[in-house]
Amino acid sequence: VSIANRGNPENPGTFILGQNYPNPFNPSTTIPFSLARKAEVSLKIYNALGQEVRTVFTGRKDAGQYTLQWDGRDNFGRFVASGIYFCKLSSFGEENLTLTRKMILMKVLNLREVLLFGFQAIPHSSSIMTYF
Repeated sequence: VSIANRGNPENPGTFILGQNYPNPFNPSTTIPFSLARKAEVSLKIYNALGQEVRTVFTGRKDAGQYTLQWDGRDNFGRFVASGIYFCKLSSFGEENLTLTRKMILMKVLNLREVLLFGFQAIPHSSSIMTYF
């Protein structure tokens, strides 16, 4: 996880959670956001079931524009599965604000994984074999 402060902190604009990029991503993505004023903020990642997967950042930030990186890992350091995830930015201060964005993690199998797993024949109840 890395944090970068960009732009003019004297004129940050408003409370914004930008779309992550790239999207879809594999294995990491950049999440831009801006704060209109100094506040306690948290950026968390949730899976499609609404379960918290990762707390990317929690702490105090000055007004300004920032980017955070999510490396596709959960709070225990394990890589998460391909799928839809939600990035939730919350700000606690004079105003309590929350914004959410949808992100897609799309893992691509490498050639070795395809050869080992992708072309295995799986018998069906009928005599037809299915290949995937």
